[in-house]
Amino acid sequence: MERTYSKSWTRAHTGFKVYASGTSLGSEATPILQASKRPPKDGGGYWISALPGPDVRHTHCATLKWNLLRTEFRLQSRWCECCDPGTNVFSAEASTSGCRQDLAAFIYERNWRGDAPRRLAAALPPMDRRHPHRAAVLCPMQGHPPLAHSLRDNQVRLQQLLHLTSLQPAWNQAIQRHEMSFSSRVTVPSVHNFQLVAAQQQRHKLLEFGKTGKGLYVLDYRYPMSLAQATACALSSFEASSLCT
Repeated sequence: MERTYSKSWTRAHTGFKVYASGTSLGSEATPILQASKRPPKDGGGYWISALPGPDVRHTHCATLKWNLLRTEFRLQSRWCECCDPGTNVFSAEASTSGCRQDLAAFIYERNWRGDAPRRLAAALPPMDRRHPHRAAVLCPMQGHPPLAHSLRDNQVRLQQLLHLTSLQPAWNQAIQRHEMSFSSRVTVPSVHNFQLVAAQQQRHKLLEFGKTGKGLYVLDYRYPMSLAQATACALSSFEASSLCT
């Protein structure tokens, strides 16, 4: 995962490009997913596209937005599979129904004193019982509340959502700091490094995100998370408020 910048002298952060593991980065490398920052006039956030290119505004399949305090993040598809049948992640068409389904929600615990590691909770749609390889569609028109509301109101188990939490580091008394073990792929310490585990099974690691160099990161995830969900979760770590650190 590579962080991108504008070519202006300010080098403003413009987004991220996600490459398959083992890809040699360079001008010829083709990303498998691209996240570009939305301008303030469009509401801010990120456009996420499975068709990387200069026109992500019109080819994106999902958007990541956050609240004013930057503690709650919401990933929504560009359409709803129930209201817009036939759509998929490679569709470059906007929703005809105006309905957009939730794909994930991420909430960071506020830490006013800034004396503890970040705590992140995530909610994902449950897997479809008829099609276990894909997630269920949570159509707002069918009465499904936003995932962030369910997570905040402790309704995750009642609605059978997938509940994930960040793995917390241990305090090392000898060196007076928190420590956590990462895989050998994570090589550079960073506040953005984190791991997600199943809330009910702490040993079941579902995501690992970590820094490997300047503007470079590794993003490892597993079923039932999708690439778009894992990428959005990583993006949230860069945008989360300092109140969460």
